[in-house]
Amino acid sequence: MTSKLNPGMYSSKSDQHFTPDVVLERVRRVAPIGLDPCANENAIVNARHEFLLSSGIDGLREDWRGYGTVFVNPPYSNIADWARKLVHEAARNIEIIALLPSRTDTRWMHDYILETATAVCFWRGRLKFSNAKNSAPFPSLVAYWGPNEERFRNAFDDVGWVMLAEDDELPPPILEPANDNAPTEPSEENIAVAVGVVCGAALNEARRLFGKQGLVRDSVVASHLADRAASDLQEVA
Repeated sequence: MTSKLNPGMYSSKSDQHFTPDVVLERVRRVAPIGLDPCANENAIVNARHEFLLSSGIDGLREDWRGYGTVFVNPPYSNIADWARKLVHEAARNIEIIALLPSRTDTRWMHDYILETATAVCFWRGRLKFSNAKNSAPFPSLVAYWGPNEERFRNAFDDVGWVMLAEDDELPPPILEPANDNAPTEPSEENIAVAVGVVCGAALNEARRLFGKQGLVRDSVVASHLADRAASDLQEVA
């Protein structure tokens, strides 16, 4: 984490962004940190195992298996490579928590983070990194891959907006027995159930069409969902 950062991307002069305690204490609520694959001599993560580039250990090339939960606060100068590595290691069933700049305008964010993460916390406000005098000039998020998404939500929901990959899944409606005395006009409750069923079906169809594996936030998919739901609701009516 010693290379120079492109100032046009993040308006920061340093590629070193030391994780603040407010993040680390919440990471540890999810699980003890077994590995910091991009550690440096001044980091305060205190993982059980550290990969130090200064010692010739490149976390981008090392295998992360066998260390437990991995926490990653990568160098921003080559963050796309680190994002790709996150997905590669998560596919090996490794539990990973990553602190990242919330650059939703970038391809790496959509292709590697939002499409694959089990959960994401969009941090409220701007973080103040432990080696900085002022708050960061960019927003941040914490991404999670693993089986403990509810624990992640409970750990981070007080500091930002947490979205789980299955948050957009709707439960099946509860169908009640027919009632001969039921009103002929649909009630607001029945309309709400119908809307839920239609939107849920449209969402599942969008995932099938677009091959989504994680969070659905792409504008094209959102537009497809809206059009499909509107069309199907007209048929229901």
